[in-house]
Amino acid sequence: MRRGWQFGSGGGSWHHGSYYWDAKRNHDLIDCLVKKRLNWTFVDLSPRGTHSWAVIDKTFPEVLPLKDGALYGPGQYQITWDWPPKYRQELVQGILRYGRMRGLRFQYALDARILPERLLRAYPDFPYMPMEKVGYGISTLLDPRDDRSIPLMQKIIKATIDTFGTDHVYHAGTFGESDFGAGKEDETLRFATALKQYEIFKPPDPEVIWMTDSWGFHTPVFKQGDFLSRYINVLKGDRFYLYDTGAELFETPVYKKSGGFYGQKYSLGILHSDGGSDHLHGNLQHLIDLTRDVLYSPDGKSCDGITYCPEIHFYNLLYWDLVAQLAWDPRGLTLEKYLAGYTRRRYGPAAYDTMRPAIDLLVQAVYNKPFGSGVIPGQWHTPDDPYYSFAYLGFGNPVAGLATRSIRVPMFCLSGGCGARPRFPS
Repeated sequence: MRRGWQFGSGGGSWHHGSYYWDAKRNHDLIDCLVKKRLNWTFVDLSPRGTHSWAVIDKTFPEVLPLKDGALYGPGQYQITWDWPPKYRQELVQGILRYGRMRGLRFQYALDARILPERLLRAYPDFPYMPMEKVGYGISTLLDPRDDRSIPLMQKIIKATIDTFGTDHVYHAGTFGESDFGAGKEDETLRFATALKQYEIFKPPDPEVIWMTDSWGFHTPVFKQGDFLSRYINVLKGDRFYLYDTGAELFETPVYKKSGGFYGQKYSLGILHSDGGSDHLHGNLQHLIDLTRDVLYSPDGKSCDGITYCPEIHFYNLLYWDLVAQLAWDPRGLTLEKYLAGYTRRRYGPAAYDTMRPAIDLLVQAVYNKPFGSGVIPGQWHTPDDPYYSFAYLGFGNPVAGLATRSIRVPMFCLSGGCGARPRFPS
């Protein structure tokens, strides 16, 4: 496959599931990404998140800093315990230094519109959007259409770049989970916000590339008329990039609906672990078929890579190992060839004859779910789902009858989620 932009762990890298990781654990993740030959990865440095709060403390001395041991969280948007801001900043700087030394480049999630609550209290007269209109829960969102907000956002962006350096690629969404009624007002808001991105980022970084994703294209306004086409064509160019978030989850991904995003450069996005889903799940054959479609169909002509965007790490290793194989060269790779190679790499030649049938059982049980059931096909298992069964392993629905019988689980672990430190296939 074309060796273009490949972002490691898009939605989850050093964000979901990585709080309280120490430097060694973070370096292990970088080593894993490098081993799988990724060339980009993602760090969330938005002011709403804990990774950059020391930047906020330094840039806005009039805002009270958080005390060590406080419950860190930007208002009520995302509450989490985390390292104290100063140590968190040093940790992130260490991640960036080590990753860049290993050849990785970093794309920053840097949406300077969404502020922590303490900045709202410090600047009550700034142009904020009504919170009930924004699909982020309870957030403080600067209105980018009002020019008074731009200097504040640029101040945040510049301070972030000064603290962490930059590889010039910034992810800033435009209301990815919001519905403003799908009318003219909705269209105008999204157009204005998207076009403002370059105006906001260019003074702090003249080499800016604005990246966004297709998650917002599933909202009602993008599903009517030709709005998606008009939106993409207004933004199209070398300073714009997007990935098709969760393309494997939808029967018709956005890249298919849009003829390859109308010629705009993009990458195929694999979400899979939405919301930190750590159970074994997925459809391996569908993943192979999807990648081949992007490689050979006209809809994939402007696709130049694969975006990894799980929201948890070190789970479903078999699935993500397949993504890594497909990202570089899916030609001639069948499921049978892949599973044979994975078994040999993971367990070694001596254990191959024993573990190869076990891998087949695993695939039949949990990596082979037919598409078409549930809101997101192939993603969720529920007790009333006819495919929620482990019949291939010798027992039925694991929820039914738990009070009256025991379930014997095969004594091998294949996910990296069984407590032991996972061994990464070479």
